[in-house]
Amino acid sequence: MFEKEEALLEKMKTKTDMISVPFDELDDAITAGFQKAKKKKRPYPLRWAALAASLFIFIFITLVRVSPAFASYVSSIPGMEQVVEIIRYNKGLMSAAENDFVQEIGLSDEKSGIEITLNSAIVDQRKLRIFYTVQNKAEKAEAGLKNVQLTSGTNNLNENAMISFGHTDETLSHNESEHSSIDYDFADPMNHEDFKLNIVVKTQRPLSMAQEDTFQFDFKLDQDLVKEKMREIEMNKTVSVENQKITFRKLDITPLSAALYVEYDKENTMELFAFDDIRLTDEKGEPWSLFHNGLVRTEVSDTEDVIYLESNYFETPKELYLEFSRIRGVSKDDAEVIIDPVKMKVVKKPKDNVFSLIEVSENEVGFTYTEDREMSSMLINDVTDANGKSVYVHSSNEDFGDGKKRFSVRFDRRKAGSGPLTMKFIDYPGFIKEKTKINIK
Repeated sequence: MFEKEEALLEKMKTKTDMISVPFDELDDAITAGFQKAKKKKRPYPLRWAALAASLFIFIFITLVRVSPAFASYVSSIPGMEQVVEIIRYNKGLMSAAENDFVQEIGLSDEKSGIEITLNSAIVDQRKLRIFYTVQNKAEKAEAGLKNVQLTSGTNNLNENAMISFGHTDETLSHNESEHSSIDYDFADPMNHEDFKLNIVVKTQRPLSMAQEDTFQFDFKLDQDLVKEKMREIEMNKTVSVENQKITFRKLDITPLSAALYVEYDKENTMELFAFDDIRLTDEKGEPWSLFHNGLVRTEVSDTEDVIYLESNYFETPKELYLEFSRIRGVSKDDAEVIIDPVKMKVVKKPKDNVFSLIEVSENEVGFTYTEDREMSSMLINDVTDANGKSVYVHSSNEDFGDGKKRFSVRFDRRKAGSGPLTMKFIDYPGFIKEKTKINIK
């Protein structure tokens, strides 16, 4: 049983292994989505997500073989490709699907030869993922989602939420379909049941003017499934890594994610940005890692973060641990770069030699570092002038192919004046490391 599905997945794995992933472009697209959120967030490196994507295919095949419940769920959905796209490589989401947390929507709307179908959704107090299909029913077209707007009554659910979605620019042949999801990460608990979703799609067909259409959907989700389904574990455990004190306050586990509340000592000499390999583990070493394809971290204050991990809500481990070995960070004394835009010189820079070169041109600052230093795609997201006014334009990444990479941040030279210009790091390719294992239960 399921031999056909397994063969298809094996074929898909081969294709996945052959894919060349444009990490910088992917990171920039996701970073652009992050910046729409009301609260500041720091994205996590996409190379780990890409690695997890290929590993997922193997995990998925194993699940089809050994879990009758999950196999039954998979077989009830048309098209194994769609299932892979829906489940992705998130353990918590797979467990939620296996435990009947997917709710059917089944609504379609068609405009200008493009049909969008909301297939199903999965929701808890913090997250909402809506699975949809885009089908082109006319001649070949470039179609892309440009905006989504979710409301419940008079409540605008786009506010105070991070939103991400696929199909930003797709070329679809006649009758071709693509599947993806719209993902909401809510800063505050979301308990609504009645929803209105508007999706704006831009369509461009050969020899025709581009046009935008708004697709509208009204649907309900049963919140009784997730009501009071949060496990809160008090931790209040402090560790010291290279003399930097970190306190883990609590762990809130819902069906779709686990939220870890972290506090950094105000007396720390370093600004800590991200845990490279933080994970929950059980007595067998089974890991639940960072929430790769969604919100990874919310900055609550200068000294407090919430880190989102895969959920183990439906598991019952006898023992539970928190493990990590490396944290990205920089000395507080080196947490900013200052340049003179007139002389095109660096006035202040980090003293740790993490960057082999920092160079200033007429409207850009470039940071060169070695490839083995992991970081997110976004080192700096603002450039301010002497009056604290932003002159930031955009940033980019470049891989030289010789073991070196370069992060560039561009500023508006016309508005920069005589300077100085200041850039503060929101991530950094330097780190402190120490194998750490904390007993949670």
